[in-house]
Amino acid sequence: MKKKRAAPTFVILTLHAGSGHLQAAAAYRQKILETFPSATIVECDPLKEWLGWIGNGFTQSWNSAQRCAKPLWLAICVLCRPVLERVTLPFFFVHAAFLIYRHRPEAIYDTQILATRSIIWALKLFHTTHGRKIAYYKILTDFPTPVSTHFLSPIRSLSKGQKNYLTLITTKPFTVLSETEQDFWEKRWKLPLSHISYLELPIRSVFQKQGIPVQDRISLEMPPGHEETLPILKKQHIPFTLSEREIIIPAPQGAKIITLTLGTHANVPILKGYIDLFIKHYLDKPLYLLLLYGHAKNCRYLFPFLHDTIDKSPGASIKLIPVPFQNAASLSLLYAQSHAIITRASGITSMELFMQTSGNIWIHFDESPIMKTSLMRRLLPKGMPVWERGNALYLRKHKKARMLSFRLFSHLNI
Repeated sequence: MKKKRAAPTFVILTLHAGSGHLQAAAAYRQKILETFPSATIVECDPLKEWLGWIGNGFTQSWNSAQRCAKPLWLAICVLCRPVLERVTLPFFFVHAAFLIYRHRPEAIYDTQILATRSIIWALKLFHTTHGRKIAYYKILTDFPTPVSTHFLSPIRSLSKGQKNYLTLITTKPFTVLSETEQDFWEKRWKLPLSHISYLELPIRSVFQKQGIPVQDRISLEMPPGHEETLPILKKQHIPFTLSEREIIIPAPQGAKIITLTLGTHANVPILKGYIDLFIKHYLDKPLYLLLLYGHAKNCRYLFPFLHDTIDKSPGASIKLIPVPFQNAASLSLLYAQSHAIITRASGITSMELFMQTSGNIWIHFDESPIMKTSLMRRLLPKGMPVWERGNALYLRKHKKARMLSFRLFSHLNI
């Protein structure tokens, strides 16, 4: 009797710093289970699980810096990453080896930027001791551009032998002038084309479907704890129906939908800045301004401001609709329905918009006073982290996106 083959095991590496790496991990979990329904999937955050309190502190600091709009701290974190990796390299190696020897996976899907060298050392050790080479896929969660240095630098520094253990999963790169794809990968990344795999973007399957039919209503998920949205809708006389976990708003006749999404850790002062901008310049325009505010704790900062703004502008044509964190299906439909989207150029969000949006894309950049200092202009040129600059380049080339700051207002084509 043939021995029944055990279900395959796969490892997915991700980060809880931001939400893009987690979304990419969720996308690959879904892809794996579609092919291997009985597969065992082990998810691991190297930063939090392998570095303990140091990793937890770094993760919390990163998310807090995004939420509180502290660009200097984000820049410092990026500068410290290479030092952190060198200092903790033995810890990363030991934990990576333990993970590999314990689970003996068919493949590792890595959606984050840390510990690449340590993981390859552990894979090489396993290959030497067991004679089996485990596939290692590095998932690029940003568009490949000349400024994708946070992903690029750890890979460039690998030896030729180490690179033989790695396959980079990405999409076609942003090339300049007469540069070819081969030039881009071999000269900028020091990787031959044989190590590059062009596959679907690492986004959830619902975002892969283009041409989603636009419905005659706005359907929003309304999880528990976000009921304060309803009085704001009533105050503006916006009709809606409410089910157990969903709120449905009839699509506005003759009005345009503008969605403001600044990530899971949305910064409330920036949201307020854009609300003030639209109230000042487009008060009498028939607009539905959908404000994705992220976590529930943002309510206590944003909602009093919304009530005050609405009270000061009774009968305004522009309508302010706060939107809590949405599931993938609701968010993809919202992107498809929007006439314009104001967003940060984070990796996964940029990829989702690239696939779903046919309207205008306006990319937020920071032009606060601190960004005008020589230090910050050196650390964060254009008022954006390096990875966001790369994604913005890609969207400007392929989707005709434009840059926008509520502090430097220029007329919007609404």
